Amino acid sequence: MMQTRDWIDWTNIVFTIAGTIVTLAGLVFTFIEAKSARQRAQEAASAAVAARVAAQQAAEAISERVTIGDLSAIRSGLQSIVNFLEADRTQLALFELRLVRQRMNELRARRGFETNQTAVQRVVADLSELQQSIERQLQSGPTPALPLVEISKLLYSHIDTLSTWSEELRYTPGVTTND
Repeated sequence: MMQTRDWIDWTNIVFTIAGTIVTLAGLVFTFIEAKSARQRAQEAASAAVAARVAAQQAAEAISERVTIGDLSAIRSGLQSIVNFLEADRTQLALFELRLVRQRMNELRARRGFETNQTAVQRVVADLSELQQSIERQLQSGPTPALPLVEISKLLYSHIDTLSTWSEELRYTPGVTTND
């Protein structure tokens, strides 16, 4: 009976040791998996940050391209105003002038123009004065002719300024325009 008891005791010891080994192996495996999961979580966080940065850069690039397009449309509008005035189409010039003023006002809030409010305001003020002159001329009749040479010089100087801003945005992305 003693031998049976010894055998049971030894069997219990072996099972206890085996259970302890399996438990330790499980703990080691759990620790390795936890470490791996933490590393994957850090990589996912890094990927999320990288995706956010890439999305921000893409939005900025799109914004710059839209602004370049708007500057081009404004330049074209200023050229059209000169052409309409030279062709004595003052009502069309007035209509185009209103559109150009609206687009210039929209530029004020754009990224890259925050530090250039004075130049944008100067263009808007000049367009406002020109609009008032054209409206007065339309109300009083064709007698007081508009000073086309001065108007043309003024609008072409603004076209040059807009071209400079457009080129700065096109060839040095992320730069603010400083005129």
